[in-house]
Amino acid sequence: MSRQDKKELEQLNQELNQELSEYAREHEGDMGKDKKIQPKRKKKKGKLWKKILVVLLVLIIVAILGVAGLFAMGKGSLFKDLVNMKDTIHGAKTEDNGDLIVYNGEKYRYNKDVTSILCMGIDNEEIADDETLKEKGAGQADSIFLIVIDTKKNKTTLLNISRDSEVDINVYDENMKYQGVKTAQLCLAYAYGDGKEKSCENMITSVKRLLYGMPIDSYISMNLSGISVLNDAIGGVDVNVLEDLSNVDPELKQGANVTLHGDQAETYVRYRDAYSADIGTNNNRMQRQKQYVSAFIQKVVEQSKQDIMLPLDLYKMVADDSVTNLNAAKMSYLVSLAGKSDLLDAEVITVPGKVFKKNGFTRYDVDDKALFEIILDVFYDKE
Repeated sequence: MSRQDKKELEQLNQELNQELSEYAREHEGDMGKDKKIQPKRKKKKGKLWKKILVVLLVLIIVAILGVAGLFAMGKGSLFKDLVNMKDTIHGAKTEDNGDLIVYNGEKYRYNKDVTSILCMGIDNEEIADDETLKEKGAGQADSIFLIVIDTKKNKTTLLNISRDSEVDINVYDENMKYQGVKTAQLCLAYAYGDGKEKSCENMITSVKRLLYGMPIDSYISMNLSGISVLNDAIGGVDVNVLEDLSNVDPELKQGANVTLHGDQAETYVRYRDAYSADIGTNNNRMQRQKQYVSAFIQKVVEQSKQDIMLPLDLYKMVADDSVTNLNAAKMSYLVSLAGKSDLLDAEVITVPGKVFKKNGFTRYDVDDKALFEIILDVFYDKE
């Protein structure tokens, strides 16, 4: 509400209070004394009630503008980032920093009705405070999903990105002083931060580099404690076990149909044998994560048909285990989108590539051409 609106509302309130005081004086009894007949001022009929109605109307409008303003702010902040494509693949030409791309004889225009949220699962039990940061570090991003919401097509895509993806990351020292850029596993971008907002922002910088400068408007990271909370809040998640994990949980035998509960859900989406000679252990885990996330989303979709506020309730449950820039304005807009079932019914795509060893560590070499074509399909419209 502008200063002028507030001034007019205050003036209306003052006039209303004056009218009410005069009305009370004219009708009060004189407690045992004969009433003196006072000459009455001529008044316009209905003046008092007109002013009451005006004030009530203003208050209602202010309330509506408050909600609408919150909604508009959320929508605006979710779509404010711009495409900034610096590199591309052979055979692709760009204009206006990637707003227009010409590829294989076709023209593609960036879809400005797309917003994205980077979701990260962190390998810490709790959000890093100063003490934890010194003892254990900020943690690493073990699971990485980019939620891409196309509000024009009512479509949601989840890009499942390998933690081992080789990418340029910004390096900072323990005092958060910038040290330069190095090529490393994507998960380490989170480690070069404060375990909170700066870690998330550093992850966004690296994921943008991987995705040719595609905008990422929001982020949310969640530590391990949140997995079982979300899982159990919807009554568990049904899976057909993809990989034998009976060495850590007897029920998790390959091929078994299991409803995951409590810590079992965390085991299923997080466990991998870090000492295995098989360099594909993270890829196997990514397949389990993809399966679990798809099943989780489907269950949330079904339950949201009965309770539209469920996504927001789930977020509140893990708020203490999360770091996010999804404020009330953004959340209000996202909840409004949740009412469209097509948006909740997400397609999960794993960023393609191959695993290799480098300096004793597992790396993931992303298939640049395949990823570029996925980006065109998810973020662009063919003209």
